[in-house]
Amino acid sequence: MAASQSPSLSATLATTGTTPARQTLRWALVPLFVLLCYQFDWTVWRTLHRDATVWGAQAIGLNAQPQASTWLTFRGTLYSFTIACTALDACFGAVPLLFRRKFAITNLILFFTYANTANFIRQVLGLYLFAAGVPWWLAHEAIAGVYYFTLLLWILHHRPDA
Repeated sequence: MAASQSPSLSATLATTGTTPARQTLRWALVPLFVLLCYQFDWTVWRTLHRDATVWGAQAIGLNAQPQASTWLTFRGTLYSFTIACTALDACFGAVPLLFRRKFAITNLILFFTYANTANFIRQVLGLYLFAAGVPWWLAHEAIAGVYYFTLLLWILHHRPDA
């Protein structure tokens, strides 16, 4: 009796419609898309994120206050919302990995929505933990690392050539 065999790499590539060259191109485009993101200031987007974070913090009883367009104060400290705080750079970098010709815009909008919702939760959770006495490096930086790692795993699982 013959043992069952898993499909060969060439059979898998044939069914997914991808080639090693296409995969290499997708990965090579990631840093270019991130660089493209950083060519713009994204002030309106950063302000929207700041406003959502202030709203979320206030909704759970924290005293975060908006300041000049992309800044907020919390517990007497001024914080700036940078492009990295919005995860926009990660979303841009994900485009070449997640792009599919069929339903491309729909898939990217859904990804963008999920990623930014999770990022909003990350920001508010970080302020909550910091207010509860957790050091900033753990409340903000470590949680950001978990968020970005989880985002990477999601991208790797959902890319067309996965």
